Amino acid sequence: MTELPPDQTKQAMEKLCLPVVTSLEEVINPGPETLQKKPARELTIHIDRLAYIFRYVNHPEAVADAIQRLWPIFKAIFDLRAWDM
Repeated sequence: MTELPPDQTKQAMEKLCLPVVTSLEEVINPGPETLQKKPARELTIHIDRLAYIFRYVNHPEAVADAIQRLWPIFKAIFDLRAWDM
């Protein structure tokens, strides 16, 4: 990813994150009540995978764009599970 030109990095980042995002959406889509009953590891494994991807991409704009696109998913999780440290 680091070797790609900046204009291709955002597309590559999206493709790289897609399987993780899809898995995370499958966990949160059933609704708030189901999400609150899920064990934390079912959420953190996907969030950790995204963090690992973000950590090793040396294009801050691509990472910022990905986080901005994913923010509604993160916000839904953080709002519903604020009690879960």
